[in-house]
Amino acid sequence: MFQFNLSSVALLAMEDPDQPDVDPEKLPGDLWDVVGTGGDQFRDWFTRLCLYMVLSGGDPSRPRTHDTVVIGTEYGNTAAVAKLQRDAAEQGRRLSAQAFPQAHSSSASASVSLTLGATGRSVTLNAGQLTPVLSLWQVLSAFANGGSSTGHLLVGDVYSPETLLDARHDGGDLRCRSGVAHGVLTAGDELTARFEFTADEESTARPGGYAWLRDGDESPLGDAGDAPAERNGAFVTAEFLRLVRGLRPAQSAVLRCLGTDGRRAAVTVSRKDESDG
Repeated sequence: MFQFNLSSVALLAMEDPDQPDVDPEKLPGDLWDVVGTGGDQFRDWFTRLCLYMVLSGGDPSRPRTHDTVVIGTEYGNTAAVAKLQRDAAEQGRRLSAQAFPQAHSSSASASVSLTLGATGRSVTLNAGQLTPVLSLWQVLSAFANGGSSTGHLLVGDVYSPETLLDARHDGGDLRCRSGVAHGVLTAGDELTARFEFTADEESTARPGGYAWLRDGDESPLGDAGDAPAERNGAFVTAEFLRLVRGLRPAQSAVLRCLGTDGRRAAVTVSRKDESDG
């Protein structure tokens, strides 16, 4: 069992599911003011969106902290790698290792940590459809180990033409919308989280099984039958964290994720009962 507080939740989404990569005209008007342009030649859109999410409304000049940064993503910065390869092929030249200084799967978490001055755990993980639950577990584990008192949870993807092709080949009819969810968690005792990880080898569930509900509601927010058919975990993460923020004392919310291989991950978050002091 983990204890924590949830400070804020935000979602930045690109609404057009058929738009490869990011349409600059649909981005926040203050994006460049927030993230800056220094070193931007080494960034892809996924990194830019992650930076925007953690810097929006914050103080970029704050001192170094032992904050934790966890990014859960299926494709990460592969758009940057694919662009380098595509450009090289078009120009008829070979690539060397020097061409990949920032274009690797964990460059977004490295950029976020460096920009924030965060010296705590820096994690990039891909657990398929279980990513929202595993990412939250990583943040709370850092609190439990005493290493951090603040954690940035970022979950999402930006779909390039190559990643869209891969996603649609593997994910059936799941919708692919680019977007990133951001939650700021802090050490505290307002909320408790319990995790469960299981496997069902005989599962025949469709790819991308998400379900979330609130205990005690006559009409739960979602169940396995009507959960959104989204491949990107950003949307279920943001919806669940918003649900958690609205919990009443002693009320709980559950997020369940089901992978295509039968693996299951679930987290139950409960708000402290006022009678417990």
